[in-house]
Amino acid sequence: MTLPQMETDSLFQHAFFHAKIGMAVVALNGRFQKVNPSICKLTGYSEAELLTMTYLDITHPDDAGVGERMRAKLIEGTMDDYQNEKRYIRKDGVHVWVQHTLSVVRDADGVPQVFVTQLQDISARKKAEHLLQRHMQQYKSLFDEHPDLVYAVSMDGELTSLNHSVERITGYTADAWRSAFPKPLEEGVRHALEHAHEGSLDTFRFETEVPHADGSKVHLSVTHAPIIVDGEAVGVYGIAKDITQQARLIRQLKESERKYRLLAENSLDVIVRYNPFGILTYVSPSSASVLGFLPEELVGVDAMSLVHPEDVVSLRETFADERLSTFRCRTKYGDYVWIESRTKSIRGKQTGKATEYIAVLRDVSEREAERRRLRDAEEQYRELVEHSPDAIFVGVGGRFAYVNDTAVALLGAKNKEQLYELDPLTLIHPAYRDASVARRRMVERDKRVAELAQSVFVRLDGKAIDVEVKSIPTIYNDREAVHTIVRDVTERKKTEALLQQSEKLSAAGQLAAGIAHEIRNPLTSLKGFLHLMQTGAAQKPHYFRIMNDELSRVETILGELLILAKPHSFVMATRDTTALLRSVGSLLETQANLRGIELSLDLPAEPLHVYGDDNQLKQVFINLVKNGIEAMPDGGLFVIRARAEGDRAIIRFVDEGSGIPEEKLPFIGRPFFTTKEYGTGLGLSVSYKIIEAHRGTVSVTSIVNEGTSFTIALPLATL
Repeated sequence: MTLPQMETDSLFQHAFFHAKIGMAVVALNGRFQKVNPSICKLTGYSEAELLTMTYLDITHPDDAGVGERMRAKLIEGTMDDYQNEKRYIRKDGVHVWVQHTLSVVRDADGVPQVFVTQLQDISARKKAEHLLQRHMQQYKSLFDEHPDLVYAVSMDGELTSLNHSVERITGYTADAWRSAFPKPLEEGVRHALEHAHEGSLDTFRFETEVPHADGSKVHLSVTHAPIIVDGEAVGVYGIAKDITQQARLIRQLKESERKYRLLAENSLDVIVRYNPFGILTYVSPSSASVLGFLPEELVGVDAMSLVHPEDVVSLRETFADERLSTFRCRTKYGDYVWIESRTKSIRGKQTGKATEYIAVLRDVSEREAERRRLRDAEEQYRELVEHSPDAIFVGVGGRFAYVNDTAVALLGAKNKEQLYELDPLTLIHPAYRDASVARRRMVERDKRVAELAQSVFVRLDGKAIDVEVKSIPTIYNDREAVHTIVRDVTERKKTEALLQQSEKLSAAGQLAAGIAHEIRNPLTSLKGFLHLMQTGAAQKPHYFRIMNDELSRVETILGELLILAKPHSFVMATRDTTALLRSVGSLLETQANLRGIELSLDLPAEPLHVYGDDNQLKQVFINLVKNGIEAMPDGGLFVIRARAEGDRAIIRFVDEGSGIPEEKLPFIGRPFFTTKEYGTGLGLSVSYKIIEAHRGTVSVTSIVNEGTSFTIALPLATL
């Protein structure tokens, strides 16, 4: 139809103005030339307003470029018309979705004159499509994020969908589970599909066990239901809930006494309805297993008459607010069970007043019993900690959150509050603060136990005390904390020091014979030279040098003996173990020679530096050499060997003595255990403790009739 025909054709004019859809004649430049009432209604503009506008004036900005290429093709004649969907903006600002149909009108020569456009309001359809898409997204989210294992099977038995919970519940990946679908579930699906093929809409529920990836079994409660699309079954849904814990609990309870069997039977929820006066109007059948009452025995009963008298007031308060309530409920047998209840009121539409209440009751007796046991256990633990002979500190965020009475007494505080106000680091001796901070960080960051370590605390009165400290990670008031156990070892340290001194004196006494012989030789030489000098037979100057050397040797030997015997303060510093070992060799060489023993030193040319106390280390070395000499009554070779291995100095004392039986080796180093006929068993015990205090280790190997080797490993000092 040409433009003149359109303007004169009465049928077209009638259809144009009375069309239920919006119609308009639009110039090629986009300006409206003629509009019908429907398009005015659609856009909210009057006819006069639209005739002053172009179609772009009412087109949504995001859709302004849509169809430009198609309009060009219409003008070119390569296409007759086209349709698209776009948004218009009504006069009131509301967006309207329309189905837009555009065709071109040409004159008799085929030259494009105007466009004829038809606009059909599809906003409702678009809204429905949006809602459908949103519902599909919600469905997919519900499917994927459902805490239970959810799957879908087509009518031909193919597993089409499987959510992410499969790995959390069974330990298998989705692909692994697809390839090895558990047989119990497969049989359940087959049963549900058979009924779906027959047109049944029944839902099937059952419980079964399937394997877990770790080799255990997972107990599932499974529901199979048909998938209905347009009234036709197209597959089966499966929902498998992990009830392993519940199943295990039920099995345990069935083996317990009567009340635990009742608890297992009462595990189902009870649904009740009652009127505003509290009279029960409906009770579900599960009341028989939970309370022992049949439903008909409870209908018409005042609900509050079943509540423990001590819980009535609090229950009325939570009931009025429709909050979660926990109370004791009387059973048919006269005892009480703990019930957790949530109530919902049903209100009249006209008055807004509650006309009825619905409550779901759950038996939580076991949970409440567990809470009581936990409270009792916490109380017992609190009593144990409070009266512990060791000081207990619980730190949160670098501050004390709890201390026991022993800790108050240990630090000389007036009360606990005085300690809560202090920075814990101020109570630690400066020499041990860095180590303490490092231990606390290890416990807080790595959640590792900081094993027993030595430290020194400073009491509030300024007195320093020796302590042993062990820290473990814990939870205090729902916060991560550090639980520290502190034991006062001041008196024990004094006892150990006395014991070490006693062992030193004992070693000095045992060395006396060898040292006397060692001193006698230079004294004899001195006496001979003096006699020669008195007779005038010898006045050579080099005799004075020899006499001076002999006196220096006597002085050195006596100095070593005094160092070993006299009390000595504990001084930690960087020490050269090779120098200490040479000194010990010189001291004991004579005693070894008297027994026909060759004392050999196999030491490196360079120093082996360790961090320690030279007097204590020398005491250990002397004790081990002396023990080796005593173990070689028939003489032989005794070797002292030292090497650097990695970050440790390794020192070995190897004798060719009688050896130690294998069954006695585990007891070496224990107090009062000895293989000697007249030994005390304290020498090695003291030596072991000294090496442990130096963060080192002692090990022993021995073969009977071949000899024994003691190995000491000490950390090398960083220079």
